[in-house]
Amino acid sequence: VTVLWTSAPDGGTLDVSWGGEVLGAIDTSGAPRHCRSTTFRRLRSRLSETLSVTCTRGSVRLEGVYVHGSNLDTGVRVWPAVRSGNAARHFVEQAGWMLDALDTLRPDLVVIATGTNDDDYPGELVRLMGAVRERAPEADLAVWLPPLTTRFTVERAAAGRQRAFEEGWAVIDAAAALGALPTLDGVHPTSLTTAVSAGHAAAVLAGGAAEDAA
Repeated sequence: VTVLWTSAPDGGTLDVSWGGEVLGAIDTSGAPRHCRSTTFRRLRSRLSETLSVTCTRGSVRLEGVYVHGSNLDTGVRVWPAVRSGNAARHFVEQAGWMLDALDTLRPDLVVIATGTNDDDYPGELVRLMGAVRERAPEADLAVWLPPLTTRFTVERAAAGRQRAFEEGWAVIDAAAALGALPTLDGVHPTSLTTAVSAGHAAAVLAGGAAEDAA
């Protein structure tokens, strides 16, 4: 099991146990940094057992837990670094929101979904992609263009698509493939739109062909 946590000067301690077995403790004190990771190993069990991560001292921030089967080197792991309502520039200015995770997780693929809240799109997208490239030089980069809304217009999608072509980024083009889908207020997606968009992104990432909405 891998535990992800935030270090801070006033950090405390996390105790990790599984099925009654104490795996170890994590001291989260240190220089401020998001997405630190600690991995514990134990023998596989066929029983359903409780995994506990408990704060036993001070103040801690638990970011997430990965449970691995067999080993740490196979399978697909997804780590969402989403901050709803923010613009691309915020991820650069507050590097810990996402960029620290790149150092820790060393992803093979980074998908950037921006555009709705950006004032300077795709300029801010280029800046963010540059910051990602510095932290994850070996990773593949892809841009997700969301379905069209009153904020993410045909013109904005075209600008993002063109910049992705110029920079050599892959594109998950929901704007072209799905067009405009139902929203709650002209911008925020309904649950149906979220599901359809996720299905489209998964199909593209799996190698399926994406047809234009036209």
